[in-house]
Amino acid sequence: MNTNLLIKERIGTIDCIRGFALLGIFMVNLPNMLGIFTPLKEEVTINQWVEIFFNLFISDKFFVLFSFLFGLSFFIFMSRAEAKGYGKKLFARRLLFLLLFGIIHRLFFWAGDVLLLYAITGYFLLFFYNRKPKTILVWGVLLISAFIILVHGLIGFMVLNAPSLLDGFFHKEAQIEAYHTLGYIDWLIWHFNAEVIPETPQNLLIIPLLLGIFLLGLYTGKIGVFQRIEQFIKPLKKIQAASCLASIPFIGLLYYCRVAEDPIALIKAFETLYLQAGGIILSAFYMTTLMILLRVSLAQKILSPLRLYGQMALTNYLTQTLIGFVIFFTMRLYGSIELYESALICIVVFITQIIFSNLWLKNFRLGPFEWIWRTLTYGKRQELLKNK
Repeated sequence: MNTNLLIKERIGTIDCIRGFALLGIFMVNLPNMLGIFTPLKEEVTINQWVEIFFNLFISDKFFVLFSFLFGLSFFIFMSRAEAKGYGKKLFARRLLFLLLFGIIHRLFFWAGDVLLLYAITGYFLLFFYNRKPKTILVWGVLLISAFIILVHGLIGFMVLNAPSLLDGFFHKEAQIEAYHTLGYIDWLIWHFNAEVIPETPQNLLIIPLLLGIFLLGLYTGKIGVFQRIEQFIKPLKKIQAASCLASIPFIGLLYYCRVAEDPIALIKAFETLYLQAGGIILSAFYMTTLMILLRVSLAQKILSPLRLYGQMALTNYLTQTLIGFVIFFTMRLYGSIELYESALICIVVFITQIIFSNLWLKNFRLGPFEWIWRTLTYGKRQELLKNK
């Protein structure tokens, strides 16, 4: 291991990007939590424009960013652990408790949890940690490309042979009744049978894609991109320009599929492919743009609140679910909120969480759930208060 690449302190750019990604993830997750669906109608509404904007610029973009940073964080964690004399078992233990968080999160609150998937996929990273950067890059690109072409290509051909799949709508009467009428214990039983059991196996299918994205993050850690941004500024600018240009066709195809009165069936059938491939490409543009911007002092000041927000990503992610749970279950508003209202709620929650994160980390070293996770990982109580 090259000691020049060992990371002794937190890198603010990584936390800023993680905070930025977390905002986008919440904006996508909350409508799913609240049972919001906006079918396209002849009369264009604000909800339809919000949905179009989400599909073009948010859906499948911020999840990619967050996943990429998980792979990068794996490298950072392993580098620090090795410097302290720990081995791979420490990361395996860390993943075990992340898996536990994910199971609790998925079973008792929301079936859309990603922590369980991250934990399972994270174990595969251990097989790549000591591989050469080029090998890691090749595996990452191959996994992502194969998943997009095979899975979304198959979906496209299925849709061509079964046009009804284009509707993309399923009746939510049963869901709405459950969220509006059941007590928590009865809801848990319904939730387990109607949501957790059917959705979890489907979620596990994205593990190859997730691993590919993780590996790209691991690759950047291995070659020291975030540790030595100035040395990589020229390639970063090239990636920024290339990803911006490459994303335009996908954005155009998605827009066409969403607004055309009678889209060509062959083009419409592969909409999920445009969404996934375009999401990965556009996420590269978002990340490189932020990396370049954060070299400028003014941008650093403007985006500085994101740093501590991203530093408490686990706490903020789980808190977002709790807030969503209060809205869709405790307040019985499942299926009753418009998409644009969901976006406004996200912004309010986002601002509140940024303020809380910045206030909390003035006095504490770690976020609440980060502290619990770290304590469980090391098997001993970690220092929480600063200046101790």
